[in-house]
Amino acid sequence: MLKWSKHLPACCFVSCTINRFRLNLVKLSRRWKHRPDYSVRHLCLKGVAVSGLIRNVFTILHALFIYGFGRKRTSVADGVCSHFWIGPWDTGIKTLKSDKYFQLAESAQIDFVIRAGLLGPMLASGTAFVNVSQLVSFMKPVYLFQRVQVLTHIIYADEKYTYFSHQFYIRESLHAELLVKMKFKRKRLTVEPFSLLQMRFDELPAQLIAWNQTLQAMAPAGRAPE
Repeated sequence: MLKWSKHLPACCFVSCTINRFRLNLVKLSRRWKHRPDYSVRHLCLKGVAVSGLIRNVFTILHALFIYGFGRKRTSVADGVCSHFWIGPWDTGIKTLKSDKYFQLAESAQIDFVIRAGLLGPMLASGTAFVNVSQLVSFMKPVYLFQRVQVLTHIIYADEKYTYFSHQFYIRESLHAELLVKMKFKRKRLTVEPFSLLQMRFDELPAQLIAWNQTLQAMAPAGRAPE
């Protein structure tokens, strides 16, 4: 009993995710019954959205399998390598669509949270992560049925924000990098990253300084930038 009790929060998280997937299917089936024309038009869009949810579910199960069988937990200071196959739902004609990079980064970030041992404390305290801004650089195309390795690591954190880097590799070749600026939230309260990460950083990297300056320039007049 004690052996499984420590995994109870993670199991609840998986259950909620699967239930969300089930509810999406129920909604779609009801629309199909009453308005077939509506469902046909939106079936592909729903399929694309559900494909991201399915990937997240499999990522969670895979990460829990690795963590649950006694392998050494990844340090927050280290990177996590996540692997994904590019399927037909991810591409336009033959290349990975630009919006799919964000879905892959989300799955990789979930993988990091679980394998770094952050999921348990987050669920126990009612903490979630919320993305504030994302920045992507495309270098080389990713094609259908290729296996992508996403290297995820934290490059900086201050008293309010945490910055993730997701690097997309095909074998040894870097194809894209996606930066995520996010906050840990407990309801409406912003949680200091150190309370979860237990690590501090010395200096804000130059690329993050330039990114924050751009966000400040884009902020509407009278509104403080995130």
